Amino acid sequence: MRVVSNHRAISEMASSLHKMCRSRLKMDRLFSCQPGARRKSVCSRIRAGRPEEAAFLGSHIEAEGWDGSMYDITAQLTLDPNCLLVAADDNNRPVGFGMSIQCAKDVVYMDNLIVLPEARGQGIGRNIWTAMVAQGGSSNIILDGVPAMVDWYRRQGFVHPGVDLTGYTMPLMNTIKQEVTPACRLELLSEEHWPEMMRLDRAVYPSLDRERVLRAFFVGRGVKTLVALDGRRVVGFGSIHEKRDGFHGLRNVTAENEKVADYVIRGLLSHLSAGSTVSFRVPSCKRPPRCFKNAEKGMTVTRLYSKSTIDVITDKLFVSIANIV
Repeated sequence: MRVVSNHRAISEMASSLHKMCRSRLKMDRLFSCQPGARRKSVCSRIRAGRPEEAAFLGSHIEAEGWDGSMYDITAQLTLDPNCLLVAADDNNRPVGFGMSIQCAKDVVYMDNLIVLPEARGQGIGRNIWTAMVAQGGSSNIILDGVPAMVDWYRRQGFVHPGVDLTGYTMPLMNTIKQEVTPACRLELLSEEHWPEMMRLDRAVYPSLDRERVLRAFFVGRGVKTLVALDGRRVVGFGSIHEKRDGFHGLRNVTAENEKVADYVIRGLLSHLSAGSTVSFRVPSCKRPPRCFKNAEKGMTVTRLYSKSTIDVITDKLFVSIANIV
């Protein structure tokens, strides 16, 4: 889960995920008061977020140089329209945000805890955190913690480990072309593919039905999702979306084997022009897909659960996601 509590705003967005992650690590002093100029005290209360405030959250995430985007926020709100929490000042203006997203029965993912620069160091982040945990209720709550915060999260009861994810980024020097075509074909995701696609997803998440999650992230404006088919059988799938001009996020590439995964990834990247940049996350126990052999390695985030670990079989998981379960 991404958290910011110091007062130094990042003056421009990082040129790569590695730089973004380094900036996030520097910022991640969760609720302590940072040295610097005295700030005017801000009174706040926690309330439900409004749809129009999601864009305000997105602008601050972008200003801080995080790897998320409005695409992620939109998908999270599609999955759970009530997930956005806002810390509001005396004039009811947002001074902080957090999201507790109901992704499945008894499963909640926490994300996007951020306090605006002028309101930091006053305990607002702690109040948002408390509200996020309360909204999760008795569910199994999940978060992805940066290294500086992992011990703190464990002290709050997030003691069950999951699959850690390592971020990578790679500028495309040339357009991507298919090298070897396996005995399957690529198609854009359509409704008829869903039953077979979920069969393959259950090979990775045997105890969790992720259809609602995947529908929120795989279907919509600005996202391209491909499935690899062997006859009518889905043997691979994945998606890509544009975060901002020239910067793209690759998500959730699942395949029967590495050859199919490479085929899906190359298909997803084939429409990108030279000079585009792609970010993605890989289970830390695995190396990046072959077509990303020159990718720059960034930060590893630690996945933690509040009640129990959800089984993830990584053999068929080649690119994962850190914004949802």
